[in-house]
Amino acid sequence: MSSTDIIALIVTLVGVAAFAAVFTLLYLSYSKSAIEQTESGKRDIELIDQALLERTEKFKRKKKIAQAFKSVLFIVTMAILIPLFLFSLYDRFFGKPLLENSVMAVASGSMSVKNKKNESYLTGYDNQFQTFDMIVLEKVDSVAELSLYDVIAFKDDTGRTIIHRIILVENNNGKITFETRGDANEASDTYHPEFADVLGKYTGQHIPLLGMPVCFLQSASGITTVLALFYCVFMIDTISKKIENVEKERVEKLFNIIQSHDGEGSVHAVFKETIYYKGFAYVFDENGFVEKTEILQQGEMLEEDKMLKVLEAGEDKTSKEIIIETRKNDAAGTDSGTEKNS
Repeated sequence: MSSTDIIALIVTLVGVAAFAAVFTLLYLSYSKSAIEQTESGKRDIELIDQALLERTEKFKRKKKIAQAFKSVLFIVTMAILIPLFLFSLYDRFFGKPLLENSVMAVASGSMSVKNKKNESYLTGYDNQFQTFDMIVLEKVDSVAELSLYDVIAFKDDTGRTIIHRIILVENNNGKITFETRGDANEASDTYHPEFADVLGKYTGQHIPLLGMPVCFLQSASGITTVLALFYCVFMIDTISKKIENVEKERVEKLFNIIQSHDGEGSVHAVFKETIYYKGFAYVFDENGFVEKTEILQQGEMLEEDKMLKVLEAGEDKTSKEIIIETRKNDAAGTDSGTEKNS
């Protein structure tokens, strides 16, 4: 890497790190607020509704399909992104083919068209390629495998990778060098590579536009973008699990309250339980949840900090009211209850 590339990479890393830090602080603030609202009971209705919805067969089917789709999408994305990213890094930092036949992304248009000044030797050579094409390179083991007008990939004296055509083979006292020029250029390259500089010879095979993501991932912005993406996915997943665990504990606590009773008598087929909470009535029978309805009349059942459970059990429909108060100022959700039989 040149000094300019290193500076660009450092500046980009600093910028992306600053963005990631701000994003992390914002998400931590959101998670803290969500956890506090959950533990204080402000989200109880939302959590109960969601928990009841999740128990329906329709939701379970949809959730199963969604999870399968997300898993497949994640696996496919990682299977493509990780090898492509590693290949791009290898090509960027080492700049040489991995295998006998390898591929290389084209980052410029110097081989895209024939310049009129080059037509004298380009007659019959129609193997040009465009910017962002992915070309196939063949490894060469000796100078004898290279011929005039072959297209080669080589490293110049600054470490850059160049893909140009040989227009002259020079032999200076047994030292072989190549004069190269891009088909679209008017002048030859100032650096004349030796055989040791050659990375491979173009086979004539190329894949249009496939090199675009490779060129991006090789850039300073591409490298830092991928690293930031991996970080954000890990960070969001970790914090989201904390929120989910708090929500799960709260839902279990709410349903334990809803389903609890002192155990007096036996529950027969005739069973009805109604929970009045924050303006809604939740009705259960011996088979589970039945319905949720809004309470229209005014009264103590609508008080925000009070939950009222009416339990009817037995053939004579003996009714028992259990009032469970959830105090707003108690973040742990302390509950106290009173009972009234009828």
